[in-house]
Amino acid sequence: MSKYITQKKGLLFAYFTLMLPASVGSIGFAFVLSEVINQAAAGNMQGLCWAIAGGLLLILTAISCEYLHDRVLNRLLYCARTSLKQDLFCAYFRKNTVDYEKDNSAQYINEITSNVNTFSDVYFTNVLQLPMVLLVFGIAVVLCILIEPLMLFVIVAFSVVIAIVSQKCGQMLQNSTGALAQGNGRYLAVLKDYFAGYRLIKNYNCAAAVTALHKKENAEAERLKEKNSNDASLYARVNELLGVVSTLAIMGVAGVFAVKGSFEIGIVLAFGQLAGKIMSPIMQASGIYVQFQSAKALSVKFSESLKVEDGNRKKQERKTELCSGITVQDLCFAYPDRTLRYADMTFSKGGKYLITGQSGSGKSTLLNLLAGMYDNYEGSLRYDEVEVCGMEAESLHLLVSVVSQEAFLFNDTLKNNITLYDNKYQEEEIQRAVRLAGLEEFVKGLSHDGETGLEVRVSENGSNFSGGEKQRINLARAILKGSPVLLLDEITASLDEKTADEVERAVLALEGATVLFVTHKVNERLAGFYDGRYEVDLR
Repeated sequence: MSKYITQKKGLLFAYFTLMLPASVGSIGFAFVLSEVINQAAAGNMQGLCWAIAGGLLLILTAISCEYLHDRVLNRLLYCARTSLKQDLFCAYFRKNTVDYEKDNSAQYINEITSNVNTFSDVYFTNVLQLPMVLLVFGIAVVLCILIEPLMLFVIVAFSVVIAIVSQKCGQMLQNSTGALAQGNGRYLAVLKDYFAGYRLIKNYNCAAAVTALHKKENAEAERLKEKNSNDASLYARVNELLGVVSTLAIMGVAGVFAVKGSFEIGIVLAFGQLAGKIMSPIMQASGIYVQFQSAKALSVKFSESLKVEDGNRKKQERKTELCSGITVQDLCFAYPDRTLRYADMTFSKGGKYLITGQSGSGKSTLLNLLAGMYDNYEGSLRYDEVEVCGMEAESLHLLVSVVSQEAFLFNDTLKNNITLYDNKYQEEEIQRAVRLAGLEEFVKGLSHDGETGLEVRVSENGSNFSGGEKQRINLARAILKGSPVLLLDEITASLDEKTADEVERAVLALEGATVLFVTHKVNERLAGFYDGRYEVDLR
């Protein structure tokens, strides 16, 4: 994980360059105060004025350096977080379908948001601030040795006692922080399920039951947050108490040395400051250790996610055009609870084919296999003479477009939903796809919030469009992409008869594309226009 905070060499150099003046300033001010007290006690007005002026200059310089140092630190943290999030996001999309669907999408969201931010606080920040802490500690130790070596022994002794007590309290905080991270993940997953199931909850009038369940989950998540906050507060207050008591005791010992004439009275105040600079790192060591332990589990999880292989390294066959057709021979695919076996099928280039069968017979699975979503099949599944399981994923995605029954739409403009954020398409190409999908008149009539046509914004998952409109948008995407093969999975299942007829006619009118149209409800008026029909049986 350290690579994420060392990737910006220039920023890192600036960070370490500013570290020395920022560190010296924080310690030097203690000696300025010491000199002010000494000059005042000696009745030296001129020396007092010079001490105050020097102190103001030192404060201005130190604060400026500390501010710049903090700015650079924040930029380094920004770069580290954004890079880690981007790498994780890319890693999730390198997963094959089977591995991706093993986890709830809420887990991915939680990992890339809450967990990354937590990791930044307990790992990135500590790693970057540790050199500053050690530098200040070293300077303070040297100054103590030069002024009175015995005082260093006293300070270190107090520090060790405090560190031991602090570590005991820190263990409680470590445990509750881990429990809180797990609880947040569970709660986020529950929320996602409830909101995704809004229509189901409303239709079956189970809002009261779901609300009761949410009340329980919400209370548990907040209980973990409360416990973690209480543990953090206890940890902070114990450290605060120990720090105040030890500082008072150390300054008392320093006062004894001053009374005996070992150094001037003003140095007593300086020792109070030096004690803090020496004790703080020793006390923080246990806290940093606790936080690093808290980050270890996240670090392991991130590392595992980032090591995901895209499963494409052994796939060397590249194919983006269909020359003769698609063949299915002795195809067999096993789910954990059942095995699907398919009769042999042949689909010629440019042909339009119906694939029918009962619900659960494996029609959608066949399209998923053809789309390369699953590699662990037996038998042969080929585009021309190339096996699907041996094809590069990128080339397969160029060769094939899948249009599913669920037409997912992004909360963005209609244009971006059709182009899927690909800027390579010309306006004429987009308009052609809109026309072929039967959306031309619909798009012309769109107007909302001052935007018209393709610039109208789609509500979350297309809630401002009908099922037929969403399905046509789904089809327009595939037409615009221009893949030689279109796999259409029950795209008319949820549409009324008239709309379904229009969408299917639009599909049949597509020239040059090889179309596999899966449906459980055959439109007999149009069945004769297909080049072939295959029945998938349960067997």
